[in-house]
Amino acid sequence: MTASMASGIVCNFGTMTKPLHVGLAARNGVVAAKLAQSGYTANGQALEAGLGFYDVYYRAVAVEEGPIGELGGSYELVGKGIRIKPYPCGGLAHPAIDAVLEIRAQHGITAETVETIDVEVTKHTYNRIAFRIPQTGLQGKFSMGYLLARAVIDGKISLDAFTDSAVRDASVLRLAERVHMRLDPNLRSSGEGSRPCKVTVRLRTGQAYSRQVEHAKGSREVPMSAQYVERLETLEDIRPLCQLLGA
Repeated sequence: MTASMASGIVCNFGTMTKPLHVGLAARNGVVAAKLAQSGYTANGQALEAGLGFYDVYYRAVAVEEGPIGELGGSYELVGKGIRIKPYPCGGLAHPAIDAVLEIRAQHGITAETVETIDVEVTKHTYNRIAFRIPQTGLQGKFSMGYLLARAVIDGKISLDAFTDSAVRDASVLRLAERVHMRLDPNLRSSGEGSRPCKVTVRLRTGQAYSRQVEHAKGSREVPMSAQYVERLETLEDIRPLCQLLGA
């Protein structure tokens, strides 16, 4: 946990500390702003100065001053918006989930009809969706085999899928064993928010269905439909919605 507190690290994906990364970053940003507002001082060149951020963490790399000059001038949330996650799991697996759910809906595939599911991904995804067969619910969020097996069997990915007992479901694990994720060096991100993958579902009959997905549902390129929030004002009681949002 202390290692992640110094700087978020990928090896803590699949543990409770993974979401702590962004929580700590948000908290520290607020604390720093409040301290500055109260007159607290610091070195104004702490990023680029000798023995500063770059010098400590990237000693062999030349300082890129372009991004530093942009600080305070543009904001990701304003310029690029937010990415809504329709599935409560690792976002890098979302394009593959989208592909499997589409194939399932169009061709009526079931766990019994599937021979194998092959998933080709980028190095970035391959290094982070790292658990072959999960041992805990948190690991299930970063297991391509488990996620796609759930997508085929349940037709959705819900919070109920990420309990420790859920990841021990024998029928799901049998299908998860037939999911093979491979690194494809030819897959390249086409820009900000691009998470390309190619999914091929092969059936016991010999048929095969493939989908290549560039952007996940919920991104600016593939926005959620209005159905996601429509009729919100007609709810008699918002407590069920609050319970869902609070997990």
